[in-house]
Amino acid sequence: MGGSGQLLLLRPSRLMEPIAEQLRALIISGVLAPGSPLPQQELAERLAVSRTPLREALLALEQEGLVESAAGGATRVVQLTQRSVLQALRARGVLDGMVARLAAAQGLEPEQAARLRRLLGEMRSALREHRPESYQLACTDFHLSLLGTVRNRWLDQFSTLVRISAQATFQRLRHHPLHLRRSVTDLEAMLRAIQLGDADAAERAARSHMERVLDHWETGHESTDEEAPDPAFARSGSAPAAGSRFTGQGGDLL
Repeated sequence: MGGSGQLLLLRPSRLMEPIAEQLRALIISGVLAPGSPLPQQELAERLAVSRTPLREALLALEQEGLVESAAGGATRVVQLTQRSVLQALRARGVLDGMVARLAAAQGLEPEQAARLRRLLGEMRSALREHRPESYQLACTDFHLSLLGTVRNRWLDQFSTLVRISAQATFQRLRHHPLHLRRSVTDLEAMLRAIQLGDADAAERAARSHMERVLDHWETGHESTDEEAPDPAFARSGSAPAAGSRFTGQGGDLL
């Protein structure tokens, strides 16, 4: 079977996992904005880690599609084109509908339902307390947790799509708490249908939610008479990863 290099790829150090999780949270929440460079020396110093597990973490995030290699071997947060975001959102509409249908048909374990309800509660609390980054992390966790309930290893491969599309859309929607509140309402309706075992209603709710997100993105109405952008909301909140030394907030590149 292969040499030791293959074993290292298959069994990364345990130190890599918490570093990857912290960087993943910083990227998904927008603290590390799309296109941001990720110099290894600076990251290692800020996170107080050695460079070997940091390199492993960056390789893992590159496989997930959250970071990419730039010219000269540098690494940066992935920056999607508008076309790529729209493609991801359309795919999410199909995926989320399928996941909701399967979850309703299979049924949720009590602990799974409790976790999903807790995450929805965290999203509402984050909106009330003007913590957009915390909202985004809970929202992404909700969708990944729901994906995990269907226990289908082929669908598990779409976790990258969920993370990337969530990170990209949040850069635009973080200024619009009304839209985010509607998203929570959509997800609550979907979860109710899942818990009732109504597969048709669950799929409709999931698809309707993603259609609303897609419409907001495609039409580009960053503000309406009903809801103007709320910069105060977007600036509020703290960095999501405990102990992180990153303090800047991600800008709206997309």
